Amino acid sequence: MCLERLHFLGLLCPRWGHPAIVAEKSGEGELVHFNVSASLRWIRLVSGYWGTLRIPKELNP
Repeated sequence: MCLERLHFLGLLCPRWGHPAIVAEKSGEGELVHFNVSASLRWIRLVSGYWGTLRIPKELNP
């Protein structure tokens, strides 16, 4: 999956201005752990989030 378009304040950003996005996930049983970050070359980390989701066995095939 890749970022195709990015708008900032209603304006389309050029491709060289797109952030690099890193997403990682892991899990075991009902738990899924994730870590996502977005960074720009000249600013570094712009945004990031991490967490854990619990998926009940009834919803996990």
